[in-house]
Amino acid sequence: MQNWYYPFIFLYSSLLLASDCQSIKPEHTYSPMVSKSFSIDYYKGYRILHRGLDQIILKSKNTELSCESKLFQIETPVRKIVLTSTTQLPALELLSLEDSLLGFQGKKYIYSNHFIKNKITNISHPLVAEELLKIKPDLVMTYELNSQSNELISKFRKLKIPIVLNDDFLEKSSLARAEWLVYIASFYNKEELAIKIFNDILLRYNLIKNKLETIKKRRKVLIGDIQNGKWVTCGGESDLAKLINDAGGELLLSSKSSSTQRRSLEDLYLIASVPDIWLTQNNWTNLSFIKSDSRYKNIKTSNIYNNQNRISADGANDYWEMGMSRPDLLLEDYATMFFPEIFIQHKLLWYKKL
Repeated sequence: MQNWYYPFIFLYSSLLLASDCQSIKPEHTYSPMVSKSFSIDYYKGYRILHRGLDQIILKSKNTELSCESKLFQIETPVRKIVLTSTTQLPALELLSLEDSLLGFQGKKYIYSNHFIKNKITNISHPLVAEELLKIKPDLVMTYELNSQSNELISKFRKLKIPIVLNDDFLEKSSLARAEWLVYIASFYNKEELAIKIFNDILLRYNLIKNKLETIKKRRKVLIGDIQNGKWVTCGGESDLAKLINDAGGELLLSSKSSSTQRRSLEDLYLIASVPDIWLTQNNWTNLSFIKSDSRYKNIKTSNIYNNQNRISADGANDYWEMGMSRPDLLLEDYATMFFPEIFIQHKLLWYKKL
């Protein structure tokens, strides 16, 4: 009997071996509870991380894929990472991975003393390929505005620089932003721990929010200050507006946008006597900035707060660091400012009264 069928068996086996990694059905998928901006597909021996149109294969160093793919690949767990935004730093602290921070853009702006700055390389802005190739990080995490273009990301990857984008700043809620903890954890193979931490944050956030649902009179909240003849405030669909609403506040000069708003001073003066709370959201540390400018004299409230409570000697502001990763604690700050009679025990973390 002729063995004519053996070549066909070999060919069939080869086709199976050469199948596209993306065409295989994942064993399971992690879909974030709040964020809709990333997900993780799990396969035998590898994962595919999805962020927008970008897809990255995550696999251990010694893993040989049983499929083919043109996707960019990163070996995990990473040991040394370069970060470019203070909002990315708390993930390392929450996961006890502070020692993995190899480089940072503007390291003097790191607030947390859990990072040893003299062991961290100060990275240029914008990113320089030669500099990164010299220090050889396992991962570089940046964001779209910082990386300038997808062409730059493509160029860096062709040079074998393992670079990825983090879109946490595009989220429209602080909870969704905080869930990027899981995205960062995936490069360390620590998603399970990150999910647990985020679930605890989510639970605590909802407990505070639910405590305020029976409030009959919401606090009227003014956000911002005057810049170039305009009142600059947050959009009504922004993450800050969402926090204010969940804390029992009503945002004045609200809009149906998530973007920063520039309103006329006439709009401001129409509501100037109304605010219960004014959150300046700038670098003011006392009332002298307000008293020296007559344009603010019609804002009739003594409850003026700013997020300058945790500032380092170098000017690093923890509001833009841990504050962005702990929306539960941030919500409690807002709730305490709005309803101090209810949140008697809470001491403000990021805000202070001017």
